Amino acid sequence: MTSADDCWTDHRLIRSTMAIKIIPQCRLQGRKPRCKMNTQALQDPIKQDCFQMTLKGHLLSEFPDNIEEHWTKLKTSIIAACEQTIGYQTKKHQDWFDENDSEIECMIDKKRKAFRSDKEIETVPLRKKPMATLMLRFKEEPEN
Repeated sequence: MTSADDCWTDHRLIRSTMAIKIIPQCRLQGRKPRCKMNTQALQDPIKQDCFQMTLKGHLLSEFPDNIEEHWTKLKTSIIAACEQTIGYQTKKHQDWFDENDSEIECMIDKKRKAFRSDKEIETVPLRKKPMATLMLRFKEEPEN
């Protein structure tokens, strides 16, 4: 029987040194994301007709032989027709402050009262647990 060294069956320790660097993401400079078109405006038949007429005006009857030129011409004409007729989407975020205003004000008042009472106690030296007293005062406040 041969020894383990002869057959290379023993486990060997491998030591490696690696220099791993995390490369930050490369951001494209000078290129803004394209805004979304207001496609909901195309539900109106008048806007549809206007869009079709402007698109026909932008497109040429003769198309270039090169496919790349043809595609860029088609793309720019569609975008220009959309800009002229339907425009871009506007962001419509609902204001959640109005419906939760009373709850937010109540929470802010409780926080202020707890902070003021904690500031008054700070004049007393050698407090052991400053955050514990603050949390107790915050919890002791009755909810309205």
